[in-house]
Amino acid sequence: MIPQRRGFNFPKSHRLYSKKEIGSLFQQNKSFLVFPLKVLYADASGRNVPLSILISIPKSRIKKATHRNHIKRLIKEAFRQHNSSLYNWLESKEQQIICSMIYVHNQSLSYKQIEQSVISVLQKIENNLQLITQ
Repeated sequence: MIPQRRGFNFPKSHRLYSKKEIGSLFQQNKSFLVFPLKVLYADASGRNVPLSILISIPKSRIKKATHRNHIKRLIKEAFRQHNSSLYNWLESKEQQIICSMIYVHNQSLSYKQIEQSVISVLQKIENNLQLITQ
């Protein structure tokens, strides 16, 4: 059963936490960089949601856990607010993808900068998938 999508939400089903899927994501390795995010994405046929995401902030980049958690919250919020276009496109094409966003900057950025990066990431993923399906 496919979970119903209502408004701007980010339920657990949209989070990527399976070690097997994460391993396949890093093996397939379609990636690009939109500063400060490195993005990896892969086809995930057979999942019950069109889009699942993993957000990672390496400890080697940001030392304090509170800062890493803050950056994760900012990325999740920007993703939650702006993923509807990609989500709807994936639903219409009956495709499923998994995605990883890795923060590569050494300092915390403002929400506005992170939001612009997440918007660019989502648009670039959608454009890349549209080129593949044509």
